[in-house]
Amino acid sequence: DFRPIRKLGKGGHGSVYLVEDVVSERYLAMKVIEKNGLRLREYPAVFEEQAVTKTLAKDACEDGVGSPLSVPLAGSFEDSDNFYFLTDYYPRGDLMKWMKRHGTVPVHQARLWCAELLVALQFLHKRRILHRDIKPDNILIDDENHIALTDFGIARGFGPHHAERPWTHLPPWMKGKDGDQTHTLAGTPGYVAPEVYSGKYSYEVDVWGAGVVLYSMLTGRLPFGLQPKEQRLEELITRTDTVPADFDLYGVVDGEIRNLLTKMLEKDPKKRASIRKLKKHRWFHGMCVCIP
Repeated sequence: DFRPIRKLGKGGHGSVYLVEDVVSERYLAMKVIEKNGLRLREYPAVFEEQAVTKTLAKDACEDGVGSPLSVPLAGSFEDSDNFYFLTDYYPRGDLMKWMKRHGTVPVHQARLWCAELLVALQFLHKRRILHRDIKPDNILIDDENHIALTDFGIARGFGPHHAERPWTHLPPWMKGKDGDQTHTLAGTPGYVAPEVYSGKYSYEVDVWGAGVVLYSMLTGRLPFGLQPKEQRLEELITRTDTVPADFDLYGVVDGEIRNLLTKMLEKDPKKRASIRKLKKHRWFHGMCVCIP
């Protein structure tokens, strides 16, 4: 049994509440997705979220290699009205709330959080999981000032055979990265990579999202003059596709950071730097964020 305490927020598919497990007295975050509010075509996203988060939880419990930089599923269940997903509770909230309270992120702190975000993404990608919604709202901050990636509501897992994912209605996945592609328009405007709007895409979109997050941490704005609340989707797409990455113009002064952002926000996904190469970038020299 769980005792509801207060509402923490609302996402695309459900609301998140702070609850207390009355047996263990442990505080948890409970995501509640109303079945009545779901369209038939939205059910696969719920099943995929459960499959992805169960994969992360399985790694953490069985193999002992769970990443503290992502938030795995603590439990899930359903009744006639709702789906329920339980995860750890982070009292300090997310990066977006942090920036609203404190403004831009100091360079030394942005360096750590960006490095941890890249390692978290590498952990997911090695398990053939594509997050697809990298943004400050989905990055939680723990009591020791480290980050954890959350909200796998539109994530896509490529690992298991399609027989284990009957909701995908696709042929068996090819082995290897070349087969790990999808074409569904997904993500949050302002953080979406150019290729998402134009066709098939893969893990590179998460690198783009991390680049936008880094830029936002340092400047308090989105790159390329993007303003999702004021611009139509067509303008967002055009700016994302065509406006050059002139980071001097937008206030990023440090040469090493400009160089890193240029590699992360490369518009051609084939030329965009891999996480393996980004981790070796000189801006991160001397850092050690070691996760299996």
